[in-house]
Amino acid sequence: MSDKDSAAGSANSKPPQSDEGNEFALFVSDELDFEMRRADRAEAQGQRLLTASSTLVTLAFAGSALVTSRSGFEPPRMSLWAMVPATLFLLAGAGLGLRGSRVTTIQRASIALLRRWDTEPPTMWKATSVGARTAITAAKITALDSLRQANNAKMKWVIWGGRAQGAGLVFLTLASLAILLHAAKS
Repeated sequence: MSDKDSAAGSANSKPPQSDEGNEFALFVSDELDFEMRRADRAEAQGQRLLTASSTLVTLAFAGSALVTSRSGFEPPRMSLWAMVPATLFLLAGAGLGLRGSRVTTIQRASIALLRRWDTEPPTMWKATSVGARTAITAAKITALDSLRQANNAKMKWVIWGGRAQGAGLVFLTLASLAILLHAAKS
């Protein structure tokens, strides 16, 4: 292809069209939707952690009372030493789950800002769709930023709560095994 053909070809091709921020606005909306769903998941995981840990603490005490209720039965020291950290870890897991299940407060465009957008001449809402889309996208980015930060914090609480619950289960298992082995010997 000669330079002349190349120049003619580029003259016939259309310059790329601007989408006027449509793709970016769509991307920001999708990210905001994702973070809203993520907030729901974090809250649900925190509630499950709270429920499971609380139930395990209750069952641990009920099981201990059932096994040790026989007259003359003295639980082994190992079970007592394991029940204390098991209870503490499970309670910590429940507390961290509660912290992770808190409702998220999202920073939104303030009422004062919305009023200013509507009344400042020339108002962007009446000028161009690009100006309006830009303002809406900026407001969504503000909400997205605060929501993502809150979700990241929630997920950290839930992760630590899951770890505490796991440690509590290990100690609970040790306590149960010590009690069962001791009960089998007596």
